[in-house]
Amino acid sequence: MADIPNTTPVASMRNIGPSSTRMLADIDVHTAGDVRVLGIPLVLHILRSKGIMVSMNLAYALHAGLLGIHWLELDQDTKNSLRDACSDN
Repeated sequence: MADIPNTTPVASMRNIGPSSTRMLADIDVHTAGDVRVLGIPLVLHILRSKGIMVSMNLAYALHAGLLGIHWLELDQDTKNSLRDACSDN
């Protein structure tokens, strides 16, 4: 498993479909690097603050996508850490 390059378009990341790509584009998140710079918790917070309903599945999809794996491959500890990090947002 290798991290994907920062220049990878969100639309080309594993786990990220057209709807998520459009939502992310609406907040100027276009590349893997954009996700990394903001961080997944802030990405979810910004989306939610715009009234966009997003679930933890998007956090899992983004995290796994940055690793180049399917989100179902994330272990429970990783999911728990993401949930904790995103709960304040």
